[in-house]
Amino acid sequence: MLVDALRIERLLSNLASTLGKPEKGINPASTLRILAIVKMNLKLFDEARVAGEGALDIHIRLSGGESLDVAQSLIVLGDVFIKFAGAKRSWIESAQFRLRRFCVHGLEKSPQFNGQQGTATLEGLSVEHNSRVRVMLYEGNILALKKRDFKVLLSNPTSAEILAEIKTQWQSVMELVNQSISHYRQAHSMLVRIVGVKHQTTIQSSKSLGYALQMTGKPLETTEACELYRRAIQIQRKLGSDDDSYFATLRWHLQTAVKSVAEFDEHGVERRECNAWP
Repeated sequence: MLVDALRIERLLSNLASTLGKPEKGINPASTLRILAIVKMNLKLFDEARVAGEGALDIHIRLSGGESLDVAQSLIVLGDVFIKFAGAKRSWIESAQFRLRRFCVHGLEKSPQFNGQQGTATLEGLSVEHNSRVRVMLYEGNILALKKRDFKVLLSNPTSAEILAEIKTQWQSVMELVNQSISHYRQAHSMLVRIVGVKHQTTIQSSKSLGYALQMTGKPLETTEACELYRRAIQIQRKLGSDDDSYFATLRWHLQTAVKSVAEFDEHGVERRECNAWP
């Protein structure tokens, strides 16, 4: 898949280079939009943003400011921002993981390590999908532990630099999320005017906007996300497509948003910055 994506990227880059002298049959704006999607999927977010903004600018000039192409370009840019935010958030969660101290317990074959403490290694973060965490003990040994074999203790007090970087990156995440919300909101309003609320593209834009609103970690925005999901689900039901996987995805997003709102109400918080804040 990566090889195919790289081939597509090279092809689209060659097409994009014709923008100064477009050939017959080549749509520069659509080419740039596809290029933005490819760059985004390759996690080249800065390049994806440049391509997406180029596509949006051309579509706006061609259509006078409002069209289905403009809305779709806004959605692509929103996708770039929200995926970039997601990548940064993953780094934050990994860094937060490194901040924690672990205490070994319950080992039967190597009981001599029980009670010892340590921190996760960078390699440990890459093997989490195997349900094991590689922990370097303060005594120098490195163990690949199952989650049942350790307890998470308080954050490591000597990691001030990591914590400072986490806070900086979190500010960047929120800026990207707000940019995605702005683009998704413009696209959603435009689609409602152009194709109506029952069009599948409009419903999909509701989900995208709702997801971005949820990522703010704020009660009002999360409540708005709930309403977007509910309306989208109601429309899907009226269209008779409530058994497909997309409908299930909408319901899942609604459930997580409702749960978040309930937690906000219970704890009286103004914003939840991250699920695993140290």
